[in-house]
Amino acid sequence: MRKQNIEITKLQLLKLQEMYKTDLIIAKMLNLSVARICQLRKKFGISIITSKSENIKRNNDIYKMFTFNHMSKKDLSKAFNLTQKTIRMVLKSFKGKEE
Repeated sequence: MRKQNIEITKLQLLKLQEMYKTDLIIAKMLNLSVARICQLRKKFGISIITSKSENIKRNNDIYKMFTFNHMSKKDLSKAFNLTQKTIRMVLKSFKGKEE
């Protein structure tokens, strides 16, 4: 299915980002690609909301759930509302590190 070409204003994107946080959720709601949402953010000069400390905590939670709870990457992507590629990248960042 082809993604739609929807016009969105800076104010609309800011409100959506405030409510839903991630480009992925916004993209799914509008039937746009994540890349298109990213392009619009850059066009309007809107930065990503997520702070680095939130990502660190989230990534640690993902690693623990994968390692100790034996959750699948697919289940983790659903639980954290992230793509499976992002889950793989997070888990790869822990490879070779010990807690």
